[in-house]
Amino acid sequence: MVPGTIGEGFTIVSGGQQVLGPDDIDFYDFSAHLIYLKDHKTFSADFAELGDFTVMANGEEVYSGQTLPGYSSYLPLDKVIIRTAPSFYGDYLVPLSYLALIDERGQVSDDPRDGDRIVTALKQHDQFYAGLGCSIQAVQRDASGQVCVSLLLSNPDDRNYYYLDPDKMGIRLFHYFTNGLYLGPPLEPNKYSNQLMPEQLESPSTWKSEWLSLLKAHESKEITLVYSDFEPLPPGQYHASFQFPGLGRGVESDELVQADGRIWLGNLSMVKEDVLIR
Repeated sequence: MVPGTIGEGFTIVSGGQQVLGPDDIDFYDFSAHLIYLKDHKTFSADFAELGDFTVMANGEEVYSGQTLPGYSSYLPLDKVIIRTAPSFYGDYLVPLSYLALIDERGQVSDDPRDGDRIVTALKQHDQFYAGLGCSIQAVQRDASGQVCVSLLLSNPDDRNYYYLDPDKMGIRLFHYFTNGLYLGPPLEPNKYSNQLMPEQLESPSTWKSEWLSLLKAHESKEITLVYSDFEPLPPGQYHASFQFPGLGRGVESDELVQADGRIWLGNLSMVKEDVLIR
C-alpha cells in the first residue's frame, strides 16, 4: 500500500493515509457500489490488510467501514464493509457492501453509500455511472396457484449493459445466482419462498455469453418470472423482496467490454410493500 495525500474527489482513507483516490479509480458503479480500479491498483494487494477505513468526498468524511475476510460469517448491521479474499469479484474491483438495520417499526436505516456528496465527488472526475436499476412492479397468484413476479430493469446511463437474462438461461440456472422471490408478512421474520431446485454449475466461475442480453442506454425491459412451486401462501398482505443478480466470479477485466456493451456486475436488492395475495 503506497501512502498518499488526502485530497479532493472520492477517496478511501485508512490509518491517516489515502489508499484510494481519483487517480486510482476507473469508475464507480453506483447501483452495485462497485469501484472499478485502474491497472496500477489491485484489490488483493491494496485492500487485503486495510482494516478500518473512512470514505471521504472532497476532503469531508462521509462514512466509515471495516474490512472482513470473505469467508467470515459475521454480518455487522448498519455498517459498510469490504469483503477481502476470497472475494466474489475479480482483482480489479472493490466491493462496498452494506446490510441495513431494520427497527421494530420496520423502518430501514439510510444507506450511507448513497450520499449526494459522493455522487458530486465522483462526477467531478467523470467516475460516476448509475448502473442498472430494478424494481418489483407486481406480484400475483394466478388461478392455477402459480406465483408471478414482474420486474422492471432499467438503464439510465449513456452506455449499454449486458445482463443475466432468465429467458435465455432458464429459471433454474438463473436461480443459481439468486434466491429469487420472498414474501413475508410485514414486521414478521417468517418468509415464504419458491421451492425451485437451482441448476448447478461445474465451477462458480463458469459463465457463457449466451446467458446475456443487451439493455441499451436509457432503455427498460420488463422481466416476468413464474413460480409453479411456491410455498403454500395464505391470502393477505405481504412485503415482497427480490435480488436481481449479475455476474461476478469468473469475469476477467478484459472480458467486461463486449461487442455492443459492457457486462454489468453486482446485485440489486429491492422491496415492494403492501403486496396483496388473493
